[in-house]
Amino acid sequence: MELSTSGVFMEKKNLKPRPKYHINDWGRINNYKSNKEVARLQSVEGGYQLLQQNILNGFNPKYYIVSHFNDGGDNKRLQLRRLNPFYIEKDLLEVKKKLMQLLYGRGWDVMNKRCRCFFTIEYGKSTLKPHFNLLLERPPKVYDNVKSLSKLFNTTLPSKAICLWKNSSKVQQVELFNNDIVTLNRYINKENNYYNQTIPINVNDYVKPSKKNSKTKNYSYEF
Repeated sequence: MELSTSGVFMEKKNLKPRPKYHINDWGRINNYKSNKEVARLQSVEGGYQLLQQNILNGFNPKYYIVSHFNDGGDNKRLQLRRLNPFYIEKDLLEVKKKLMQLLYGRGWDVMNKRCRCFFTIEYGKSTLKPHFNLLLERPPKVYDNVKSLSKLFNTTLPSKAICLWKNSSKVQQVELFNNDIVTLNRYINKENNYYNQTIPINVNDYVKPSKKNSKTKNYSYEF
Protein backbone atom coordinates (compact mmCIF):
# COMPACT_ATOMS: atom_id res chain seq x y z
CA MET A 1 0.00 0.00 0.00
CA GLU A 2 1.13 3.57 -0.65
CA LEU A 3 -0.28 7.00 0.01
CA SER A 4 -1.55 8.94 -3.02
CA THR A 5 -1.37 12.71 -3.44
CA SER A 6 -5.01 12.94 -2.28
CA GLY A 7 -4.24 11.18 1.00
CA VAL A 8 -5.98 7.93 0.03
CA PHE A 9 -4.13 4.68 0.38
CA MET A 10 -3.83 2.81 -2.91
CA GLU A 11 -2.68 -0.68 -3.66
CA LYS A 12 0.70 -0.70 -5.32
CA LYS A 13 0.80 -2.56 -8.62
CA ASN A 14 3.83 -4.48 -9.75
CA LEU A 15 4.36 -3.16 -13.27
CA LYS A 16 6.51 -5.53 -15.29
CA PRO A 17 8.42 -4.01 -18.19
CA ARG A 18 7.25 -5.06 -21.62
CA PRO A 19 9.57 -7.51 -23.33
CA LYS A 20 11.73 -5.87 -25.97
CA TYR A 21 11.26 -8.79 -28.36
CA HIS A 22 8.45 -11.27 -28.92
CA ILE A 23 9.56 -14.89 -29.10
CA ASN A 24 7.49 -17.26 -31.22
CA ASP A 25 6.74 -20.96 -30.67
CA TRP A 26 10.01 -21.95 -32.33
CA GLY A 27 12.09 -19.84 -29.95
CA ARG A 28 12.86 -17.21 -32.57
CA ILE A 29 12.43 -13.48 -32.21
CA ASN A 30 9.64 -12.08 -34.35
CA ASN A 31 10.53 -9.20 -36.72
CA TYR A 32 14.08 -9.00 -35.39
CA LYS A 33 16.71 -7.44 -37.65
CA SER A 34 20.41 -7.42 -36.85
CA ASN A 35 22.47 -4.25 -37.15
CA LYS A 36 23.97 -5.69 -40.33
CA GLU A 37 20.53 -6.29 -41.83
CA VAL A 38 19.33 -2.81 -40.85
CA ALA A 39 22.40 -1.28 -42.54
CA ARG A 40 21.80 -3.41 -45.63
CA LEU A 41 18.18 -2.30 -45.89
CA GLN A 42 19.19 1.34 -45.48
CA SER A 43 21.72 0.96 -48.29
CA VAL A 44 19.16 -0.75 -50.53
CA GLU A 45 16.65 2.02 -49.83
CA GLY A 46 19.28 4.66 -50.64
CA GLY A 47 20.02 3.04 -54.00
CA TYR A 48 16.33 2.75 -54.75
CA GLN A 49 15.71 6.42 -53.98
CA LEU A 50 18.66 7.54 -56.11
CA LEU A 51 17.36 5.62 -59.12
CA GLN A 52 13.79 6.74 -58.47
CA GLN A 53 14.78 10.41 -58.38
CA ASN A 54 16.67 10.01 -61.65
CA ILE A 55 13.62 8.43 -63.28
CA LEU A 56 11.31 11.16 -61.99
CA ASN A 57 13.68 13.80 -63.37
CA GLY A 58 13.57 12.28 -66.85
CA PHE A 59 16.00 9.34 -67.06
CA ASN A 60 14.45 6.98 -69.63
CA PRO A 61 16.42 3.72 -70.05
CA LYS A 62 15.82 1.50 -73.07
CA TYR A 63 18.51 -1.20 -72.66
CA TYR A 64 19.85 -3.28 -69.79
CA ILE A 65 23.44 -4.55 -70.17
CA VAL A 66 25.50 -6.88 -68.00
CA SER A 67 29.24 -7.02 -68.64
CA HIS A 68 32.15 -8.59 -66.74
CA PHE A 69 35.54 -7.28 -65.69
CA ASN A 70 38.41 -9.70 -66.30
CA ASP A 71 40.07 -11.35 -63.30
CA GLY A 72 43.51 -9.82 -63.87
CA GLY A 73 45.01 -13.06 -65.18
CA ASP A 74 48.37 -13.88 -63.60
CA ASN A 75 49.00 -10.25 -62.68
CA LYS A 76 48.76 -9.97 -58.88
CA ARG A 77 48.42 -6.18 -59.02
CA LEU A 78 45.42 -6.41 -61.35
CA GLN A 79 43.89 -9.19 -59.27
CA LEU A 80 43.98 -6.93 -56.21
CA ARG A 81 42.69 -4.03 -58.29
CA ARG A 82 39.52 -6.00 -59.09
CA LEU A 83 38.78 -6.24 -55.35
CA ASN A 84 39.37 -2.57 -54.51
CA PRO A 85 36.17 -0.45 -54.77
CA PHE A 86 38.17 2.72 -55.47
CA TYR A 87 39.93 1.23 -58.51
CA ILE A 88 36.82 -0.60 -59.71
CA GLU A 89 34.99 2.72 -59.89
CA LYS A 90 37.99 4.32 -61.56
CA ASP A 91 38.11 1.56 -64.19
CA LEU A 92 34.35 1.77 -64.71
CA LEU A 93 34.66 5.49 -65.39
CA GLU A 94 37.19 4.65 -68.09
CA VAL A 95 34.75 2.08 -69.51
CA LYS A 96 32.06 4.75 -69.68
CA LYS A 97 34.41 7.19 -71.44
CA LYS A 98 35.36 4.60 -74.07
CA LEU A 99 31.69 3.67 -74.55
CA MET A 100 30.63 7.26 -75.12
CA GLN A 101 33.55 7.84 -77.52
CA LEU A 102 32.45 4.82 -79.56
CA LEU A 103 28.86 6.04 -79.62
CA TYR A 104 29.46 9.76 -80.23
CA GLY A 105 33.14 10.39 -80.93
CA ARG A 106 35.13 13.24 -79.43
CA GLY A 107 33.29 15.93 -77.52
CA TRP A 108 30.69 13.55 -76.08
CA ASP A 109 31.26 14.97 -72.59
CA VAL A 110 30.02 18.44 -73.59
CA MET A 111 26.93 17.24 -75.44
CA ASN A 112 23.63 18.35 -73.99
CA LYS A 113 21.78 15.51 -75.69
CA ARG A 114 23.12 11.98 -75.54
CA CYS A 115 22.10 8.68 -74.00
CA ARG A 116 22.74 8.60 -70.27
CA CYS A 117 24.00 5.77 -68.09
CA PHE A 118 23.17 4.38 -64.68
CA PHE A 119 25.62 1.72 -63.45
CA THR A 120 25.77 -0.63 -60.49
CA ILE A 121 28.57 -3.04 -59.57
CA GLU A 122 28.07 -6.61 -58.37
CA TYR A 123 30.22 -9.66 -57.66
CA GLY A 124 27.50 -12.32 -57.85
CA LYS A 125 29.01 -15.74 -57.10
CA SER A 126 32.52 -14.58 -57.98
CA THR A 127 35.01 -13.46 -55.34
CA LEU A 128 37.66 -12.53 -57.92
CA LYS A 129 36.04 -10.09 -60.29
CA PRO A 130 32.95 -7.91 -60.43
CA HIS A 131 30.49 -7.30 -63.21
CA PHE A 132 28.49 -4.18 -63.90
CA ASN A 133 24.83 -3.65 -64.64
CA LEU A 134 23.98 -0.76 -66.93
CA LEU A 135 20.72 0.97 -67.69
CA LEU A 136 21.27 2.82 -70.96
CA GLU A 137 19.04 5.35 -72.66
CA ARG A 138 18.38 5.19 -76.38
CA PRO A 139 21.77 5.27 -78.22
CA PRO A 140 22.42 6.65 -81.72
CA LYS A 141 20.34 4.97 -84.42
CA VAL A 142 23.14 2.75 -85.74
CA TYR A 143 23.40 1.08 -82.30
CA ASP A 144 19.72 1.20 -81.41
CA ASN A 145 19.15 -2.56 -81.49
CA VAL A 146 20.20 -5.53 -79.39
CA LYS A 147 22.41 -7.08 -82.09
CA SER A 148 24.54 -3.96 -82.65
CA LEU A 149 24.87 -3.20 -78.93
CA SER A 150 25.83 -6.82 -78.22
CA LYS A 151 28.66 -6.62 -80.76
CA LEU A 152 29.75 -3.28 -79.29
CA PHE A 153 29.91 -4.57 -75.70
CA ASN A 154 31.30 -8.03 -76.48
CA THR A 155 33.96 -7.14 -79.03
CA THR A 156 34.61 -3.45 -79.69
CA LEU A 157 34.45 -2.01 -76.17
CA PRO A 158 36.71 -4.66 -74.53
CA SER A 159 39.39 -3.88 -77.14
CA LYS A 160 39.32 -0.26 -75.97
CA ALA A 161 38.77 -0.86 -72.23
CA ILE A 162 41.17 -3.70 -71.46
CA CYS A 163 39.76 -4.23 -67.96
CA LEU A 164 36.75 -5.96 -69.56
CA TRP A 165 36.40 -9.54 -70.68
CA LYS A 166 35.49 -10.14 -74.30
CA ASN A 167 32.28 -11.98 -75.10
CA SER A 168 31.00 -11.66 -71.52
CA SER A 169 28.17 -9.17 -72.07
CA LYS A 170 24.44 -9.67 -72.35
CA VAL A 171 22.16 -7.00 -73.80
CA GLN A 172 18.40 -6.92 -73.55
CA GLN A 173 15.72 -4.33 -74.05
CA VAL A 174 14.17 -3.13 -70.82
CA GLU A 175 10.73 -4.62 -70.36
CA LEU A 176 8.60 -2.34 -68.26
CA PHE A 177 5.59 -0.11 -68.38
CA ASN A 178 6.03 3.64 -67.97
CA ASN A 179 9.52 3.28 -66.40
CA ASP A 180 8.25 1.12 -63.54
CA ILE A 181 10.76 1.93 -60.78
CA VAL A 182 10.32 -1.39 -58.97
CA THR A 183 11.22 -3.38 -62.09
CA LEU A 184 14.21 -1.15 -62.84
CA ASN A 185 15.44 -1.51 -59.28
CA ARG A 186 15.32 -5.29 -59.59
CA TYR A 187 17.49 -5.09 -62.67
CA ILE A 188 20.41 -3.31 -61.07
CA ASN A 189 20.22 -3.18 -57.25
CA LYS A 190 20.10 -6.88 -56.42
CA GLU A 191 23.30 -6.94 -54.35
CA ASN A 192 23.34 -3.50 -52.81
CA ASN A 193 24.31 -3.71 -49.12
CA TYR A 194 26.40 -2.05 -46.43
CA TYR A 195 29.58 -3.91 -47.37
CA ASN A 196 29.01 -3.85 -51.13
CA GLN A 197 28.14 -0.28 -52.05
CA THR A 198 27.22 -1.07 -55.61
CA ILE A 199 26.36 2.36 -57.00
CA PRO A 200 29.41 4.15 -58.48
CA ILE A 201 28.39 7.69 -57.60
CA ASN A 202 31.05 9.40 -59.71
CA VAL A 203 30.32 7.40 -62.87
CA ASN A 204 26.55 7.68 -63.28
CA ASP A 205 24.67 10.44 -65.07
CA TYR A 206 22.19 12.33 -62.92
CA VAL A 207 19.34 14.27 -64.44
CA LYS A 208 18.73 17.73 -63.07
CA PRO A 209 15.09 18.42 -62.22
CA SER A 210 13.38 20.73 -64.67
CA LYS A 211 9.91 22.14 -65.17
CA LYS A 212 9.23 20.31 -68.42
CA ASN A 213 11.49 17.23 -68.65
CA SER A 214 10.05 16.83 -72.13
CA LYS A 215 11.41 14.20 -74.51
CA THR A 216 13.07 15.15 -77.73
CA LYS A 217 12.60 13.25 -80.97
CA ASN A 218 15.60 11.02 -80.28
CA TYR A 219 14.49 10.24 -76.73
CA SER A 220 17.34 12.19 -75.16
CA TYR A 221 17.04 14.92 -72.55
CA GLU A 222 18.67 18.14 -71.54
CA PHE A 223 21.18 17.68 -68.70
